[in-house]
Amino acid sequence: MRHQALSIAAVACLAMTACSPANPMDTPSPTDVLTSAVQPAETESSAAPTATPEVESTESAMTAPPTGDTQTPKAPGTTSSPSGGGGTDRDVDLADQAFAVTAQQAVDKGMGETGDGIVHSIELDWSQRQNAWVYELDILVGNVDHDVDVHADTSEILEHERDTTDDKEQAINLNSPMTWETARDKALDTVQGRITSWKLEWDDNRTSYEFDIEDSAGDQTEVTVDVQTGDVRMDD
Repeated sequence: MRHQALSIAAVACLAMTACSPANPMDTPSPTDVLTSAVQPAETESSAAPTATPEVESTESAMTAPPTGDTQTPKAPGTTSSPSGGGGTDRDVDLADQAFAVTAQQAVDKGMGETGDGIVHSIELDWSQRQNAWVYELDILVGNVDHDVDVHADTSEILEHERDTTDDKEQAINLNSPMTWETARDKALDTVQGRITSWKLEWDDNRTSYEFDIEDSAGDQTEVTVDVQTGDVRMDD
């Protein structure tokens, strides 16, 4: 009986297997397996947008100015000398040349160096040794006469010499009783050319301007203008 019961159960089990189709949800098809394997790669590819850094780079390239349009500002500077010293050229005409340091500023600089005194001479001339335009000042302080050289482009004190003296001096004035411009015009009305140096000095009980003027032939003439009388004198 036991053997017969097992046979009947086996037959019933086979009948159920043959008659019941497989559940499609339980057994994946080959297509489902392929789709499952490919899907992540397809999702990454289709979801990848244009990278943000690439967009920023493109915008920068469109808005940045061309290299050739960039200009470096030029710093202001002085006229270069033949020696490359960076000062005013030695061949300028003092009749209309403006220096960084005015004559009055040079006087103030000299007085700051020596202390209060009597400025009895100022001269603007080219210094071969300094390779620069220099104001040469004579300042009497007590019984000491100071020779002070001031750079006309930088206001630097280039030299200061002292010498005791018993001389009595009188102070000069760059504006009274005659301005430098008036004296210059008087000198150039007498001799035409390039002013290569000038001086205002009190000497021999009179104050006068002296101009060295070079003509087209290269010859120098000294022209003296008395600030009190306006008289003009030429000395070759």
